[in-house]
Amino acid sequence: MTEHDRVECLAIETPSGRFAVETGRLRELVAIDELTPVPGSPESIAGITTVRGTVVVVISGQAVLDTTDELLLVFDRDDDRRPVGLAVGDVAGVELIELDALTTPESFAGTTPDGLALKAVALPIGRSTIGEPTFVIDTAELGRSSPVALSGVDS
Repeated sequence: MTEHDRVECLAIETPSGRFAVETGRLRELVAIDELTPVPGSPESIAGITTVRGTVVVVISGQAVLDTTDELLLVFDRDDDRRPVGLAVGDVAGVELIELDALTTPESFAGTTPDGLALKAVALPIGRSTIGEPTFVIDTAELGRSSPVALSGVDS
């Protein structure tokens, strides 16, 4: 198996399940210092903060992943909008997920978590029913799932 048969992801363990984000869009991982609330935003938006002089909209891991908001994963986006951040309690590490183990969220036979756009579901080793799936978050869609909340702070 070559490296092209796998995707590098940062794994996140939460009470709601196991999640992952592709490292290709990950700009950086920093401790959350101070968040400024955004009046009128939904519960999924923890607030805004600055990272190296750039304003980052922070999606609450507590609201969407059932985890604490201690670390901030900052992602670049495809367009010219500001980066977006996802707050998480902890990361489990970097993993290589085999492309053969991935299925679409629509094809996944189990229940997928609400509140986040998913790119894929990594099935347990050997595609068995033993073990927990890993839900791969669609980082390109982060922030788009809460367009009302980002419209005022995302220009």
